[in-house]
Amino acid sequence: MNTMLEESSTQIAELERKLKQSGLNLRAFEQRVASLNENIESQNLEIAELKKVIQDKDFQMAELNTTIQKLDSNLVTQADTLENKQKQLREKTVQLNTGHFAAGTRKELMEKGLLTKEGGFLGLIGKTKAMEENFDEEFFTSLDIRETTTIPLHSKKSSCHIRTS
Repeated sequence: MNTMLEESSTQIAELERKLKQSGLNLRAFEQRVASLNENIESQNLEIAELKKVIQDKDFQMAELNTTIQKLDSNLVTQADTLENKQKQLREKTVQLNTGHFAAGTRKELMEKGLLTKEGGFLGLIGKTKAMEENFDEEFFTSLDIRETTTIPLHSKKSSCHIRTS
């Protein structure tokens, strides 16, 4: 019986020792769980803050996209306006540098109604030859005054030379 009591005492002591160890392990486990819970809560707060930052950035990106679309639209409008202005400028340049001439004898030009005799004393002195205001444009030849240096008149008496600087 003593042996049994001794064995029982030994077993009880061993069980108490194990119980104490498991209590320590349980406390360490509880502390570890509490620490992990704190980490999870901290990370959840950080995730919520990051979500808010992402939401703000998404809003800023939407505003920037709207601004970019407006700028693109303005750019297209300005490009169209610039193209139209350049076209008008080219047309005006061509128009301003277009010259017209009609060649022929005085009699031919008068018959076509391009020249008239005006004024003068006794029909001779001070007589001027003037261009008619209303004339038929089909009698004129058009040319670019930037590129034309000579107009051949096909006449024995005269020719016309144009100097450009």
